[in-house]
Amino acid sequence: MIGRSRKPGVGFPAMVPEDVRAPKYLKPKILLIDIKDDSEAVLRNSGFNVSSGTFGTPYRVKKSDSYQAIIPNAHLRDCEEQEIVILDLVARKALDGPIGEKVTSEGENDWWGKCSMGVIDPRPRIMALHQISFDRILAHGGVFVVLADERERQQMLLGYKDNYGL
Repeated sequence: MIGRSRKPGVGFPAMVPEDVRAPKYLKPKILLIDIKDDSEAVLRNSGFNVSSGTFGTPYRVKKSDSYQAIIPNAHLRDCEEQEIVILDLVARKALDGPIGEKVTSEGENDWWGKCSMGVIDPRPRIMALHQISFDRILAHGGVFVVLADERERQQMLLGYKDNYGL
């Protein structure tokens, strides 16, 4: 190569986005779930090891006496080995419909929600999926900070649809 006197990349500023930098404090590992403000950015800029995710968002369905498959719209990873979990259970504004599709085929077991309220909340499905990880965090001295709302009940079933119904 003609005229190349230095190694590639030498002399250029490091191109590392702010969010990819290594945290100043590796411990405690902090997980924010459904936190709606800029807490993640503030903690990360302060040097903390923080990650975030969501249990999902409720969505509207046509009111009826029937059941509909619960379509999860969550994004929650890295929830194992966390030491502090801060979660906000106040539901966001319901989406106009589900995002995605049914997780299993019609003949396989799946979670179904009653449509009588006109809204299906997929968050309990994801909470149940991660319960073992959260129990382990608690058993090993982890801390949970839960911002709760009033209790809402949704009828849910685990089952499958066949020629005779659900």
